[in-house]
Amino acid sequence: AGTCLQNMRQVLLLLTGVCEVHTAREKGLLDFGRSQQAGGQKLVWALLELGLSRAVCRVAWGELCGALEALLGAWGDDTTWESLVAHVMGRVPKLGPSYRAAVATLRTLPTSSTRGVVLQTAMAGAIMRSLDPGVAGAGPSSSRTRSQAHSGREALDTLRALAGPKPEGGLKRLRAQGGDRPDYWRLITLVECVHEVVWGEVYTRVMDGPEADSALVLAREWHEWCKALLSGLRQATSAAATQLRVLLSEVVNLVDFAVLTQH
Repeated sequence: AGTCLQNMRQVLLLLTGVCEVHTAREKGLLDFGRSQQAGGQKLVWALLELGLSRAVCRVAWGELCGALEALLGAWGDDTTWESLVAHVMGRVPKLGPSYRAAVATLRTLPTSSTRGVVLQTAMAGAIMRSLDPGVAGAGPSSSRTRSQAHSGREALDTLRALAGPKPEGGLKRLRAQGGDRPDYWRLITLVECVHEVVWGEVYTRVMDGPEADSALVLAREWHEWCKALLSGLRQATSAAATQLRVLLSEVVNLVDFAVLTQH
């Protein structure tokens, strides 16, 4: 097993090198024509699935992230890129044995590039629609391109519809099946997904500049919503509720420090 993992590291390094050379020579465009798109999409999906393996992540996490980042950066024109995003969105609910596994994978994607952020945001939106298709948007996820994917506003509105505008007194639709208590694990997954969508949008807009004001408004609303839910969970004592409080505290602190205190 150790030899196989070391060999995999070398393969990932080779893939990274090939993409980087191609980017330098071909101005960042891998020529995935119609006959080759399926192969390229399978390669991206294989890298995402490798992220589910603890053994791979322990030995070759840096190489895996580098390979995926290089491959996304060297991808073809906007048309083939849209096709890749739509393909991943259509399959992401099947990534791993559960939604929790899929979310764990997307939250650790390399996002130093705009394309990495776009793919992460699209994956989070697809998981949200799978968890609550009636609220999270019409149409199958595989049919929605990046321009139709979840926006930060849509994602936040989804949570408001599920848990109410004042979450400390809501959570009516998030009851566990056959019970009266909120399904905290489902809510944890949704909060993680919404955060990835909102954070991705805030990140790209603040970096771009012209839409910084609307990004800050969105960040403030997300910040206040998480604080309200955190306040409403003070009396909850289950393990899942405790984990949700930890997650919300992390989100509040991150947005507070990285965005609100800087503007």
